[in-house]
Amino acid sequence: IYYVSQTTTCGEGPRAAITVTVNATPASPSVVSPVAYCQNATSSPLSATGTGLLWYSTPTGGGGVSSTPTPSTTTPGSVTYYVSQTINGCEGPRALIVVTITATPAAPIVSSTITYCQNTTAVALTASGTNLLWYTTATGGTGSATAPIPSTTTVGSTNYYVSQAINSCESPRATITITVIASTPAPTVTSPITYCQNTTATALTATGTSLLWYNTLTGGTGSGTAPTPSTTTTGSTIYYVSQTTTCGEGPRAAITVTVNARPAAPSVVSPVAYCQNATASQLSASGTNLLWYSTPTGGGGVATTPTPSTTTSGSVAYYVSQTINGCEGPRSSIVVNVTASPTAPTVTGTVSYCRNTTATQLSATGTNLLWYTNATGGTGTSIAPTPSTTTVGSTIY
Repeated sequence: IYYVSQTTTCGEGPRAAITVTVNATPASPSVVSPVAYCQNATSSPLSATGTGLLWYSTPTGGGGVSSTPTPSTTTPGSVTYYVSQTINGCEGPRALIVVTITATPAAPIVSSTITYCQNTTAVALTASGTNLLWYTTATGGTGSATAPIPSTTTVGSTNYYVSQAINSCESPRATITITVIASTPAPTVTSPITYCQNTTATALTATGTSLLWYNTLTGGTGSGTAPTPSTTTTGSTIYYVSQTTTCGEGPRAAITVTVNARPAAPSVVSPVAYCQNATASQLSASGTNLLWYSTPTGGGGVATTPTPSTTTSGSVAYYVSQTINGCEGPRSSIVVNVTASPTAPTVTGTVSYCRNTTATQLSATGTNLLWYTNATGGTGTSIAPTPSTTTVGSTIY
């Protein structure tokens, strides 16, 4: 405390008291330094424990601000901040806060596509990196330090994701696509295949990749050459074929080759006789799936049974085969003979009698004569008639 008086005409007056108080300089605020962030991470405002905080970008000088700064994390490196506290109007020294931004590490190195065959044994995924974390989603979720083992039970593609962490900073996630392809199926074949005995067969075919042909369902050594079936013996033979793809050799498809015997020629009645211009009937034959031809070999058969023409005398041959189990047999021959119509018998056109005279049987020159009382129709008789002479007039026989 200091005192001061003044003196005037009336002498020295009383003293006034002046109290001078010297306050201690406060200590620096309490801070945590350094503060670490990963690049592009979300940062929080800096913090310090003290009173009347003022924030600076330099250790001395400059103008402090009371607003707490929030560090930028866009650029890796270190940035220093300073903070002081003021107590009783006295600003203390500045505390240093170093903010370190660590660069984001690169994604781990991976094999981006891995292929498995369905139901094969898969191994755990791998990646080149540090402190790996495995995910099932491209973003979010919780990573696992244990590498997953893909499932191969279902055909299709599944993505797995992995990151690495360096200096506590996690990298972007690398993608590994696991593709499961179907196990090799059996080739596509046509079965059964039918041949007629002793016809020419062709090599078997199948749709697939890297075909192998076998004569047994399992075991044996496959051949890359497709077999040509033998047709000399009737019966059925089974051939087998597999294909090989990325997933190895698949199961074998069966092709049954059946060789059917040729049927016998149909049973027919030959020759068939008609008189010229008589009404003919359809030909007939005993057999199955008949085909009719106009030639003994070649040509195209028809299923419609022919009816012979009788307009012209002479002989015409027809041929017929039967087909059983897709095999056509030899042709039977049916000869149709058309006999020319005979001429009318030779007669005396007019015979005259006197009334009540004795008449004789009529006569004609010919073979197997038949006598009628009308020009058409009626029933003929082989007995020549004897005309009646009792009545005058004309009668036609």
